[in-house]
Amino acid sequence: MLQGQILHQIACLDLGLDLLDEDCFVLTLKPDTSNHVDIVDFLAAVPTPLPRVRAMPSPFRERFHIRPFFAAQPFYINNITFAGRAGDMRLLCRLPFLTPLRYFRLGPEQMLWAPAFVQDIPVLDAFLRTNAGLVFDDRYQFATLRNVLVSEPIFARAIACAMIAMQENFTFLGTDPLQATAGEMVREMTLEDMLWAPSDLPHFASHPTCYTNGFRTFGLVDAVMNGAYAQSAFGDAVMASIATYMRPGALADQRAAKLSLHAEAARLGARIEQEAGITGVKSLVDGPFRRQVQGAQAGWSVAN
Repeated sequence: MLQGQILHQIACLDLGLDLLDEDCFVLTLKPDTSNHVDIVDFLAAVPTPLPRVRAMPSPFRERFHIRPFFAAQPFYINNITFAGRAGDMRLLCRLPFLTPLRYFRLGPEQMLWAPAFVQDIPVLDAFLRTNAGLVFDDRYQFATLRNVLVSEPIFARAIACAMIAMQENFTFLGTDPLQATAGEMVREMTLEDMLWAPSDLPHFASHPTCYTNGFRTFGLVDAVMNGAYAQSAFGDAVMASIATYMRPGALADQRAAKLSLHAEAARLGARIEQEAGITGVKSLVDGPFRRQVQGAQAGWSVAN
């Protein structure tokens, strides 16, 4: 089921965009939560084209200007305030019918942003089928889920792909004054700390009930992309995946490895159910793709 919250937002966005030309630079707001700072930052924003050479496919012409996002959840981007070209925003309204069925644990924010990317990026398509979502008000379940995630290769691959896509397609709304100091601030933190550990640094928006950090500056994205954090096995795995997926031809390699990626995701889903007690995750991959994965392992010729 498509959640009413995101259904209403997409419907309202679509109605507003109907009145605008493709090239209009648009700011979206929620009147009950926005303030004058959003408008001031929008007036100072400069439309920014996407880089000519990109590692990840994108349907957009220009970067979106956004507020904080949860880096541990691919495309969990603030949907209250953002800006971009009207033509690009229209693409957010083209929600594929299968999205809420295929990725039914997505948050409303992910439901808005993820469909533009996931079906063209095999790693993210596989991972988000076993997406457990955020855990609220249960520290034990959250800690168990986190330990499962950081020990599974598909999660490191997904974070790498999401970070590349964030760097290529988004920027912060406003001047981003924290960007210059972010790398130095996180030098002694592991990547796990950056994603989840409570922090008083202004660069993070720590969420007290879901134990997850929002990134308040793209300096943190740069730090992840450059490996400018303390060493850990998970951080090393993400850096290795970033290096792999930034290479020319890496997307074709992802597509060729589609079945093995879904096998990795199925294993992750099974562990999420068994160890973290979050039910209904394993079946998203294990059902539709079981025959294809088993067939590939047996040497069958299986169409993608």
